[in-house]
Amino acid sequence: MLRGLRAICRLVGFGGVGVLGSGRTARAAQKSRACAPSIPRAVPADTSSDGFAAIDALVALMILATTIVLALGAAETARRASARASETRHAVALLRGLLATAPHHLGSAGGRLAGFDWRIETRVAVVATPVASVRVCERQADARSVTSKRRYALSTTELCPSQAAAS
Repeated sequence: MLRGLRAICRLVGFGGVGVLGSGRTARAAQKSRACAPSIPRAVPADTSSDGFAAIDALVALMILATTIVLALGAAETARRASARASETRHAVALLRGLLATAPHHLGSAGGRLAGFDWRIETRVAVVATPVASVRVCERQADARSVTSKRRYALSTTELCPSQAAAS
């Protein structure tokens, strides 16, 4: 009888889900189980995850390596920017000192100091002044770094030295 019931259940496609505790008899529950579709049991998979652990470790190492490379690149960029700012500070200090202390005569002078090749030039500016005996001079100081070859310049205008002081 059970075999016939199973065959009918297969034809009809009845799942035979029984409700426990509904007052059904044991025989009715057995018939209900007979119509229940047979569910294939899952075969337990291999629980060893050695391969996954190795891949996880490689991914972690790649992330760490990428982070280190990016950090080193950022540190190198910061070091270059710091060196460039330091060089600019030294060049401006040198040029201001040259403009303040160099002799005030027309012409040019040059030299090498503190890692910079420098040149200072004084010439008469083409400016109309209200007083005919007063001349305005333009002084320009240039410096070029010996190591990086960058150029820096400062200029100023001031009264030219008098002719009596120059001779």
